[in-house]
Amino acid sequence: MDLTDAAKRAFSLQDYSPAPAIDGVEVAELKRFTDDGGSFMELGRLSRGLHATFPGFEVKQINYSEMEPGAIKAFHLHQRQTDVWFVPPGDKLLLVLLDLRLGDLRKPPVDERVKLVTCPFRAYLHLASDEERLVGLTAARKLLRRGGRLVFDVFAPSTEDIEETDGRWIEREPGIFERADWDGDAQTLTLSVRGELGESTMTLWWLEPERWQSLLGEAGFA
Repeated sequence: MDLTDAAKRAFSLQDYSPAPAIDGVEVAELKRFTDDGGSFMELGRLSRGLHATFPGFEVKQINYSEMEPGAIKAFHLHQRQTDVWFVPPGDKLLLVLLDLRLGDLRKPPVDERVKLVTCPFRAYLHLASDEERLVGLTAARKLLRRGGRLVFDVFAPSTEDIEETDGRWIEREPGIFERADWDGDAQTLTLSVRGELGESTMTLWWLEPERWQSLLGEAGFA
């Protein structure tokens, strides 16, 4: 049966093949022994602090926590830590992993196709021209599977935003000062931050929402 283009966009095929392995993630299947008196499961076997299931993994801390229904714990980054999590039988864990790779928005260091591409923290505002933005948006679209989504955030300042902050050093946190220098004609924001450890400056380029919509269309987003 031939499907129309609209139908192809609305429907997708269920894929029952094994999920691809994620680099750096291991799944250890634990054996559970059950009899008429209950059940027994060995969570780990240690030898001098080393976990037998994960060679070279040294246990430093063991924690137990519970979460209320609907609660989310997120955005933890440990540069030098490996976590082992146990999910009890009958429970479920929804886990979102961020794969941090050094790369360029215009040429993402990713080969696989995915359901969701996110570009948070207003990162697209670092692109200085429509040509660069179009390259970045097109690169994101090519990473998406059929029916996938690109989610990103940007801003366009109001007149009040500019008047309240332009050219002023504002203490955002104790000892951390921020200065915004706006150029309405060039649609640029030169943002400077200073504190006890030093000072840094970057430039952001903003667009009106209508222009972003136009660029998304040019990049092939429906």
